[in-house]
Amino acid sequence: MKKLMSKVKEDARKKKIINKELAPRLKVSEGMISNYYSCTNRIGGYKFAELISIIYEGEDGKIDFFLTEYPKRNNKDEHVIELLEWSHQNGKKTIQKEILDQYSVKENPLFLYYSLFLRRSEGNISAQNFIIELENIKYKSNNSPEFKTLGWIGLLYAYYDLHNYNMLFLADEALKEVLNIKNVKKTYNYLKESLKVRIYEIQAIGFLKENNIQAAEKVSLKLTNAENIGAYPLPLSSAFMLLSEIYVFASYNKSLDFINKAINLCNKMNDTRNERWKLRLEATHDFIKITNNDFTQLYLSDPSEQAHLYAKIGGKENEKKCLSILESIENKKGKLSNFQMYYKALALKSDRLLSESAENFIKSGDLFYAQLPKRALNDH
Repeated sequence: MKKLMSKVKEDARKKKIINKELAPRLKVSEGMISNYYSCTNRIGGYKFAELISIIYEGEDGKIDFFLTEYPKRNNKDEHVIELLEWSHQNGKKTIQKEILDQYSVKENPLFLYYSLFLRRSEGNISAQNFIIELENIKYKSNNSPEFKTLGWIGLLYAYYDLHNYNMLFLADEALKEVLNIKNVKKTYNYLKESLKVRIYEIQAIGFLKENNIQAAEKVSLKLTNAENIGAYPLPLSSAFMLLSEIYVFASYNKSLDFINKAINLCNKMNDTRNERWKLRLEATHDFIKITNNDFTQLYLSDPSEQAHLYAKIGGKENEKKCLSILESIENKKGKLSNFQMYYKALALKSDRLLSESAENFIKSGDLFYAQLPKRALNDH
């Protein structure tokens, strides 16, 4: 670790980045910066990532090199876990993968949670298999509040992926558990605060689904405060997307502004493994515009939103195109989502299917988007 930190110190000197400049940005004393360089005080994963990001700003290759070297030189699991969490919140999936490959032989079950969460975020595990593996990890012998909190977060992810939005109220239980994580020497605990952010993110989604707009907006805005821009850009992008959804019916301009902020933030997170998240943001962008009858400057990277567009434009040819896309999706997935059923009902101008669509949204606990087919019925 000493050789690594000596290299960082030397590069900082060459770039004329002094301790006096670094200290306030890392929220430590100038003396602590010196101690980090000399390894008198071992630098944690979060502080290391922040330090590297400042010194090598704009040099993504060097940042990634140092982030992957850190776990090889630091044998403290809690420091590596902190770096894994930071990598997740900064959209650095490639770094997560490399670290987890290094630590695959570790018996610490916290690494199992991070490996499972990464597979989920990359779409490499089904919702059903995710919950099975989640249960297997839960029975590992670890009673730490960090382990229990990650278990709660995993359970919330599972309910979300299974479209069982009625169960997202369990975010309250997760928040109770995360408070049991102790701050070391009464200082800032990045892991604790970051896990809180994950829970707030799911909690806001839960509020939106139950059509509690005021609560959803309050939690989402909490996530978008200035301090979160550097520490949690991925949840910040998610919060902007959620705000865009909150305003989809009430204010088209606000909705579009928020989704563009989310996309811009995602584009700054330079990692090809974020492609799945980027596509989701593009689909939300198109959904907002099509819902509000604006058919210009669309991404159309999501087949569902292509079908949505054809359904909204209308006409026999567009109806055929919409139904053809949805039939292909149904053949591949086995069934249509609530949104896709709504698009089918729109294309066919079927009051019966629109009513069924509304019922399906309600059964899954999505009262907010149950407004879609209800509004269409009112327009008929």
